[in-house]
Amino acid sequence: MDVMVLQTQRWLNRTYGSVPTFGSVEETGSTGWDTIYGLIRALQHEEGITYLVDNFGETTMALCPTLKLGSTGRVVTILQGGLWCKGYGTGAADLTANFAGGTEDAVKQLQADAGLPQTGIVTPMLMKAILSMDAFTNTWSGGSDRICEMQRALNASISSYAGIIFPCDGLYSRSLNEAIIYAIQKDIGMDAGTANGAFGPTTTSMWKSAYPNGVSAGSSATAMVKIIQYALYCNGASYDTGTFDGVYDSTVTTRVSQFQSFSGLPATGTVDISTMLSMLVSYGDQDRAVTGLDCANTLTDSYLAALDSYGYKICGRYIVGGDWKRLKVDEFARILAKGMSVFPIYQTNGMEESYFSYNQGWEDGKEAVMNARAFGFPNNTVIYFAVDFDAMDYQVTNSVIPYFQGIYERLQKMSCYPYRIGIYGPRNVCSRVSDAGYAELSFVSDMSSGFSGNLGYPLPVNWAFDQIDTVSYPVQAPDFVEIDKDVVSGRDSGASVAFPIPDTDYAGGESLIKVNIGNDEIPVYANMDTNYPFVKNQIGSIKKGQFYIARASKDGASWAPSYRKVIYKKGDGALATGLIIVSNTIMGGSFIQTGVVDFHSVIFNGSDLEVLNPDEDHISGLPGYIAHTVHKPVAAMNSSGTFIKTIPAGAKIAADVSETGYSHPEYLICNYVNYGEGNGWEPITSSDSYFFVDVDLYSATSGADRAIW
Repeated sequence: MDVMVLQTQRWLNRTYGSVPTFGSVEETGSTGWDTIYGLIRALQHEEGITYLVDNFGETTMALCPTLKLGSTGRVVTILQGGLWCKGYGTGAADLTANFAGGTEDAVKQLQADAGLPQTGIVTPMLMKAILSMDAFTNTWSGGSDRICEMQRALNASISSYAGIIFPCDGLYSRSLNEAIIYAIQKDIGMDAGTANGAFGPTTTSMWKSAYPNGVSAGSSATAMVKIIQYALYCNGASYDTGTFDGVYDSTVTTRVSQFQSFSGLPATGTVDISTMLSMLVSYGDQDRAVTGLDCANTLTDSYLAALDSYGYKICGRYIVGGDWKRLKVDEFARILAKGMSVFPIYQTNGMEESYFSYNQGWEDGKEAVMNARAFGFPNNTVIYFAVDFDAMDYQVTNSVIPYFQGIYERLQKMSCYPYRIGIYGPRNVCSRVSDAGYAELSFVSDMSSGFSGNLGYPLPVNWAFDQIDTVSYPVQAPDFVEIDKDVVSGRDSGASVAFPIPDTDYAGGESLIKVNIGNDEIPVYANMDTNYPFVKNQIGSIKKGQFYIARASKDGASWAPSYRKVIYKKGDGALATGLIIVSNTIMGGSFIQTGVVDFHSVIFNGSDLEVLNPDEDHISGLPGYIAHTVHKPVAAMNSSGTFIKTIPAGAKIAADVSETGYSHPEYLICNYVNYGEGNGWEPITSSDSYFFVDVDLYSATSGADRAIW
């Protein structure tokens, strides 16, 4: 507790407590907005304002007197209370109504700390700075003396021009960013009445006119070079030029090149408008050419043709959500066929803090993995989970980080499906979640430049995509395609292949998992020939050792060849459906497809396959069940496809048949598990009498590469 602050709070309540609309101030002895607002309301009352508000606005500024040595009255007392709240003693043990030498000394010290001339005179602009929560010394954890040096120099240069005294607290923040832009606006000759601390179209145009060739080594534009040195440092200490001297030497050239390379700009060492904007505005130069996009639109062939003509190579699409925005399986194939890759985005809500919690992250992690697998995203694909609101730092701590911890721990449990975690959100949110170890890459929502988590924060070091603008491209009048432009760092190349699970009618125990143990490939055909008793149009083959899913019963009319529908893995790794011949009776002869057996009748020995002896096919004590060894960790799922737990390598699972899962045809139905810990065979949980494991049709064909033996 600060005794002087407590005296200020008591004086405010004693003096103004009965004034209408003043209210009261909490007497805690600690400086906070409650006390600062009380001082502002007190000043307004002394100025003759009847309706008091918690804002030092234009009217308060216009009516505020200038105070100096010899001034008297309660406005001086308010000034002294403000100085005490900022930690500046006036040399007196109590508040007075007299502007004496001690008060003047305190004002001069504050002016020195703020980088201002030490006049001892309190102008309305200085009074506004005093009656705020802005600090003028480096007292914050993580504050930088170099930033303080920069802030003082900027105040000395532009406070009169901007009409603002900026804090000197050692922190890169929104206010410092604005101060640097004010300095740019002053340098390029913008009228003070027009300057606003925002790098908009007018500032951009005037900067390009003032520096048509950019700013480079040997430049005589000392003030602008100093601004460039400030901006470089604010984007990270690694860009420190050593001094803020306004000299564009080889060190500045190197740091500019490093920043450009990190930001995805040509590393020329010359500061052009794109570099200037990238240093000071979250979305940078929105006119720059990019190769990445994200959108909520279904991308048709005509849309893709238009986007391809504009040079787009990688596309972000949602893997959850309504049909209007969710990626379609055939759309995924169209995008890949166009030579573009895809990065998946997960967002069901994420637009307010209440959505985020550990439990929500645990559920979203599972849903994201299952949807990514259903679309056929390869292992190790990064899924970007969205934080689409202006999260304050405390909200990141209390809600967002626990949410990503839930995602992280869920994906650790489901490590048999090795997807990676990315984050979509403002700069600060991305950096904090990544620093906590819960996200590998960041997709930065820099287009939301007004977010407090963007302005005043550098680009995350692990950024993969940087969203900078929404644009529309004509397709065929009046149609157009709207997308968000994303700068691409190269840290994530997205998915350039897909292994989707085909839509089939194989669920419900109507199909079996099988393996080709013959020496010959099994032809796979597209359709039946209704005129002749043969299937036709071969579309692929099932190689020796490959798993596939086949219907349990033969299909076809009595005169037609008997065949079975199958799901199999094509040469490019994608799953496909087709037909195989099982048996055929033609002209009195007989043909039987050889080399095809059910999964539970096969064991693997390295890359070799061997048919089990039926007597060895069962588990002692569990007649009718067949044991399989888990070679790699596999996920156990319930009948709805919900993750139960990971079964570790070395364990055994027991199945009574090779039937596939009800919701996922590539799952094998199992009943018991043996972890090899002396407990024998047991159910997967006390509440689940059966479970499913994925036989992993995506992986290599040899037994040694499979998860299940």
